[in-house]
Amino acid sequence: MCSSDLLPLDLRRELRRRLALYAYVHSDPDYNPRGSGAHLGNNNMPINRTLALSYFAGLLPDHPMYGYWMQCIRDFAKYKYATEMAVDGPNIECPSYAMYSPFRTLNITQNVLRNRGIHDFGPEGYHAGFLRWVSHLTMPDPRTKGRRIIPGMGNSSNLVENVWGFSMAAEVDRDPKFAEIGRAHV
Repeated sequence: MCSSDLLPLDLRRELRRRLALYAYVHSDPDYNPRGSGAHLGNNNMPINRTLALSYFAGLLPDHPMYGYWMQCIRDFAKYKYATEMAVDGPNIECPSYAMYSPFRTLNITQNVLRNRGIHDFGPEGYHAGFLRWVSHLTMPDPRTKGRRIIPGMGNSSNLVENVWGFSMAAEVDRDPKFAEIGRAHV
């Protein structure tokens, strides 16, 4: 998008400036003090704050900080997958919290890193394991026209989730049979 001739040059430059600004902000320890030992909230919040960098940095492959940003993103995602998700699926948080931010943000980050040739987390199994785990918790609900819900746990209510559709992008080319789980839940 940033290199498309369909975008006027001045708009492309402004978009790149803003993406770089947001990437610098999200990588600044004064904004996001990851690694400082400060408590950044419950488990899902540091994932939100830190991996938002992938949304901006991933669109700037020719930026001088790109390599550093992408390495930081990869290392943080790897750390969070290893410390908050079991390979067979369960997350350290209840399903609704785990899906609200960590899974969505890790899913997007995983796709950015793979598409940019930085790292492919797919073979490590965390993403697919989480989807399998959550799919075992779901049930068709007549109140939602038979769509599958995530049952409310903790302080969360029942959720009709849209995670299945966007999650297929991370799995369909790797394991089309497994991606059918998502199609069955959409």
